[in-house]
Amino acid sequence: MMASVVYLVVGAIFLMFVAFSFLANHRDANR
Repeated sequence: MMASVVYLVVGAIFLMFVAFSFLANHRDANR
């Protein structure tokens, strides 16, 4: 069970990082 929680947290952080990077790149492209 703990393994699933760890995978969930890591996946959430990874998705947030990807979304932040995508938004930053989009903003730079617009500028």
